[in-house]
Formats: sequence, structure tokens, C-alpha cells
Amino acid sequence: MRCLLIEAAKGICKGAIGHKSKELRARQSGQPAEVIAYADKANTRLCSKYYKMIRHGKKKNVAVAAIARVFMSEVNFL
Repeated sequence: MRCLLIEAAKGICKGAIGHKSKELRARQSGQPAEVIAYADKANTRLCSKYYKMIRHGKKKNVAVAAIARVFMSEVNFL
């Protein structure tokens, strides 16, 4: 489970904030607008948190683990 969360966090932390790949846009097509907006807001928040930690001197692995913990707590909240 831990490895799965770390891999998910690495995927969240990769790329520019707000950028969507063609594959992601294709997966999101047909979904309700509220769901897409919620996912975009969460993705932006987690990416911003990651980049803020990196700017303040945290190691990348530490920042990814922190994002994984936040991601897990959000998934448990839903």
C-alpha cells in the first residue's frame, strides 16, 4: 500500500501546475464538471504544496512522502 501511495504522489508532483495531458483530458471527458473541478483543485493544491516544500529546502523524497500522506488522508476523508 505504501509503495502505491508513493507512486501516486510521484505522479501528482510531476509536471507543471494546471497542465493536463491528452490522456487525462480523454479520461475526464464525460465526467461531471463538479468532479473535474474538485480533482483539478486538489491536484493544484498538492502540486503547490510539493513545490513549496522543495523551494524551502526539503529533499524530493521527503516531499513526495509528505504528499503521499496528505493524499491518503484525503482519500480516507471521502
